[in-house]
Amino acid sequence: MRTIGRLLLLPAPGALCAGIALTAGLVDFSASTPPGRLEQRLATFALNRSIEHHAPKATDPLARSPTAVAAGLALFRTMPAFGASRSEEEVRQLVAALRRLPRLSPEERQMLARERLSLLKAA
Repeated sequence: MRTIGRLLLLPAPGALCAGIALTAGLVDFSASTPPGRLEQRLATFALNRSIEHHAPKATDPLARSPTAVAAGLALFRTMPAFGASRSEEEVRQLVAALRRLPRLSPEERQMLARERLSLLKAA
């Protein structure tokens, strides 16, 4: 019983030291300094584990659909908002369009630029 009690108390000094370091401001959490390698690795690891655990397991039926990309580009003309203002299908269409943007042909880029310019003139 004593051994179990000692094992349970073993992390307490470390947690106490970490709490003192954090509350004393010894750790810089400001956004003005770039994160170190360890912080980047820990954040990337935590993000990937969180996504792996919480992301839906279903595949996206709209990922390669040209009509979904076109509909997503239509949504992209305005400021896209993710949340209650968009349906799940609209969000999927927008994501499909954003994933397609890096592979747009020069003609498609010109078409989008012309459409965007006409929207700005109309406003």
